[in-house]
Amino acid sequence: MPRSKKPGGEISEKRRLEVILEDVLSRLGQLADGQVQLDQKMDRQIGQLREEMHQRFSVIEQIVKQNSADIRKNSEDIRKNSSDIELVKQALVELRQEVRLVSDRMKEHEKAHAS
Repeated sequence: MPRSKKPGGEISEKRRLEVILEDVLSRLGQLADGQVQLDQKMDRQIGQLREEMHQRFSVIEQIVKQNSADIRKNSEDIRKNSSDIELVKQALVELRQEVRLVSDRMKEHEKAHAS
């Protein structure tokens, strides 16, 4: 565009505003380009973070599943052991009774042969 000059060699007000507008538009373009680059960088970083979190959560999920299975097995074992302990208690009561009977018989036998 040819410059519009006033008779004294000055640039017209219109041209001066056009130059300022071009500069502002150029800076806005640069700002928009910077924003696009920043958005792309953030998208990449967010994607990487999501992938890392997914991997970590997958490991944690497997650990929790294994722990849950272990807890279920331990609970089953505890129930079985509790049942076995109850049987042992009953057997012990019966053995004590038998020992008392045998002891009483031995005392009676000793009394009978001591006289």
